[in-house]
This record gives sequence, C-alpha cells and structure tokens, in this order.
Amino acid sequence: PAAVPIEYDVLKELPLQAIRNRLVLLHHFSELICQSVSMFELLGESSSGQPAAAAYPGLDTASNTAATDAHHLNKLRAIVVSSAKEAAFKKVIQSTMVRDRQHGPIVELNRLLVKRSRRSGGASGGAAGSSSDGGRSVLGQMVSKMTFLTQDALFLPHRIWKVKFVGESVDDCGGGYSESIAEMCEELMSGSLSMLIPTPNGREEAGTSRDCY
Repeated sequence: PAAVPIEYDVLKELPLQAIRNRLVLLHHFSELICQSVSMFELLGESSSGQPAAAAYPGLDTASNTAATDAHHLNKLRAIVVSSAKEAAFKKVIQSTMVRDRQHGPIVELNRLLVKRSRRSGGASGGAAGSSSDGGRSVLGQMVSKMTFLTQDALFLPHRIWKVKFVGESVDDCGGGYSESIAEMCEELMSGSLSMLIPTPNGREEAGTSRDCY
C-alpha cells in the first residue's frame, strides 16, 4: 500500500520503507527458524509453566539445554509470521498422519431432531447444545460422541469421522462430513448456541472486524 492502513494506527508514525524492510526481515527470519525447528530436541514446559530446566534442575546437561532451547523458541511465537508457522505445522501433520484408512468411526447425527426443535422454538440445551434427548443441535450431538474419536482417527488426512444422518438416505462419501462441519459452524456463528459473542462492529455491520467474535 501507498500508506499505512488505518487499522494499523500504531505504525502510522513510522516510515513506510522502514516497515517494509522490517516485514521482509521477519519473513526471512521466520523461514530460517521454521526450517530449523526439527533440529532441536524440544521438551516443552513443566506443569508449573516454567521451562523444564528451571523446574527440574536435576536433569542432565543435555536435557537442560533442550529445555532451554524450547523455552527460547516459545518466546519467538509472536514474531514468527503465520505462513511460516503454518508450513511447519503442515510438515508435522503430514509426517504423522495415518494413510491406510478412508475415514474414522461412524457417527450418527440427527438433523431432523434439530429442525423440529428449531421449528417448535426449543432451547439449544446449554452451552454445547446438549440435552437429555440426544442434543438439540448438531454441535451438541457431536460433542457427546467425541469419545469415539481415537488418536488414530485424529491422524487421518481427510475424514476424521463418517456421518450417518438419522432418518436420511445419505451415504457419506465426503459430502456428509463436510455438511456436518458446516452446520456446526453455522450454529456457532448464528448465535443460536450463545457460545460466541459477535463484536460490536459485527452486530452493527459497520467498520472493521465484523467477522470476529
């Protein structure tokens, strides 16, 4: 852009060329860091939130060094650009995914019950839409079946679950899975579950960040 966009008012006093140079440097730095992450032994943090080296001083020198590296890398999260982090995450996901199965467990969802509940003006049944009759929202029904999703299912590249819509002649070859996710997103975004609160700009349909919650 020829000028700093209004939503970045904190940067308006800085020269545009300096901002561009810093952005290029951040992108280059992010690429180098994300390409090198796999070379570090990462132990993460202890349950107290401290790096393992500080929480467990009895660890050997190599473990302490690894824990310190993990702590320093964790501090870099705020300055690593999203595209580089996404590329690093994709590499991890691709290397750990299970490829010898087409889909995860079969999950029954009753959309007809949800439609009847909406027509009758029934409540969504709590924060996750769960109720004694199985859930009056697609999200509530899916939450009640989360125990079916094993670690192997979560490692699948495509359909984590296969959908069987109760009372509907739908053979899920991928479309039903996508529909179930779309309906859960619609329930969250429409406000029918009262779990997400739209921003004031979203409610008034004015200004920026209208699609945020």
